Amino acid sequence: MALSFGQVASAVRQILDRTSNEVNEADRRTLIAVAISRAISLTLTLPSSEVENLQGYYANTHEPQVEDLLSKINSQFVIDVRACLGLCYDFYKFRYDLVYDSMVMTKLFPVLAKHADIYFSQNVLNIMSKELDKKDDEMIGWYYNSWINLVRAIVTAIHEEKDLQSKPVTGFAL
Repeated sequence: MALSFGQVASAVRQILDRTSNEVNEADRRTLIAVAISRAISLTLTLPSSEVENLQGYYANTHEPQVEDLLSKINSQFVIDVRACLGLCYDFYKFRYDLVYDSMVMTKLFPVLAKHADIYFSQNVLNIMSKELDKKDDEMIGWYYNSWINLVRAIVTAIHEEKDLQSKPVTGFAL
């Protein structure tokens, strides 16, 4: 069952009441903005293919809806609307980049995979952990950085190959 905006505001107040002594006011405002913005951004559809200007696409496609949702939430519980607007776009862009920018995924994959035991064997999870904990030993750090660089080089080569294949061939002379 979906919560109404009034129920959302009530739930936020309950959480804040339980954490009032552990979290300072600035962090509380940020926690609220992050939770609201993240939730809203997850409801926004991504384009079916890459767009040339993501900010323009977002402004035309999603921003009016986001502003309306934030207004409804703000009418029930005062929030930092400006911060939420910016964070909604940031979370949306993050999702977009995960889908359409392989270099973002290359960098984040070890972090995600380290905790993805439903997808990977323990051996793979251990390797990912070592890649993330590369500060323990300089040689280990070099070794795993080398593998990360290799992954990036392969991804770049594949993109360049796709770009070459997609360009029209012109100017043949016999």
